[in-house]
Amino acid sequence: MSGEKTFTRKEFLNAWWKAARPPFYIATLVPLFLGFIAAGKDSGSWNGLIFCGALAVSFALHLCANLANDLFDFLAGTNSEETIGGTGGLVGGVTTPRQYKIALTALYTLSSALTGIGVLLTGLHGLWL
Repeated sequence: MSGEKTFTRKEFLNAWWKAARPPFYIATLVPLFLGFIAAGKDSGSWNGLIFCGALAVSFALHLCANLANDLFDFLAGTNSEETIGGTGGLVGGVTTPRQYKIALTALYTLSSALTGIGVLLTGLHGLWL
């Protein structure tokens, strides 16, 4: 036996949920929603599909920022069991830096692809300002 603690699926998923910090997504939602309302008022129409696409990319990037913050604080040694910062997954050993790096790579790749699609669609529909 190596002495390593094993974690349940529930503990693992809970660690990722805490790392995502969903209550703070309101800081992304409110300005996007206000921009959506202002753009619709200015143009006379609201495109929910564009809003949902922008929201998906913004939430993915917000998630990236949260994960990167936890990862780099952990790697720098600023998060420990005694500090109040961080979400505890890395410090508690439930998640690993490698898992965070894989998640960040996948999320940044997805965000970049979705942004590229959005730019392409904006150009194809002549929506440039």
